[in-house]
Amino acid sequence: MERHAMNTSRRTALKVAGTSTMLVAGGAAQGAQAATRSGGRRSASPRPVTQRTGGGAVSAYLTRVPVRFTEPSVRLELRAQNPEAVTPVPLQDRPARTLNLRNLPNLMGIVNEGNATLPVGTRLLIRARAQDPATGLLLTPEASLVVSGGEAVAAGGSGPSVLVPPADALSLQALGRDELNGAAGAGGESVLELRVAIPAGHRLEVRLRYAVASGVSASRLKGVHCSASLDMVAAGLSRGFHEVQSPGVVAALA
Repeated sequence: MERHAMNTSRRTALKVAGTSTMLVAGGAAQGAQAATRSGGRRSASPRPVTQRTGGGAVSAYLTRVPVRFTEPSVRLELRAQNPEAVTPVPLQDRPARTLNLRNLPNLMGIVNEGNATLPVGTRLLIRARAQDPATGLLLTPEASLVVSGGEAVAAGGSGPSVLVPPADALSLQALGRDELNGAAGAGGESVLELRVAIPAGHRLEVRLRYAVASGVSASRLKGVHCSASLDMVAAGLSRGFHEVQSPGVVAALA
């Protein structure tokens, strides 16, 4: 009886141990899958990113950056490629004529340093409004530059278009921002839609295209304050109110 009881106990212990091993292994596999789905750091190398339309590969223009946060986090950077260089900006209603500006931030970095992919269709706002040189205050929204789009930065120039104006962005109501900004933002912010996903731990460098808003004279654009913002709630990456903003850059009439 004692030997039978010992054998029974041994078989039971082995069975329980085997079940526990399966549960632990299964839990680890599920955890790895969950980390992959959530953009966690345990995920494998991301699949090549392609544009929603056109099919051109964009993954070659993404660079690796450290994942600094265990939650969705994006950083926006605006800078001039050469602050001392003069950048000619065409007039929207007379493209043959240009306005020359120094320190115009024609490069924007979109840095995904969080744990979730920044999806295709994410909308960014870029404001380029005239600034009073004496007081530093922004002038009326109509006195502004328009950002018409942007291409990925390539080694030999510009890559594929990655920021485009969405068809329904004629007003800020397309972003659901009318309650926040009201009419004050109309004409002073350009809405651009991201056409490539940016996985966690990646950076996209974009070359921006500007134009002088229709009917604006050069005398009103002696100084232009530029900034970019991203509504993380509208992008589906946050709850409540969370807006990412770039540092401001001031361009001056050359």
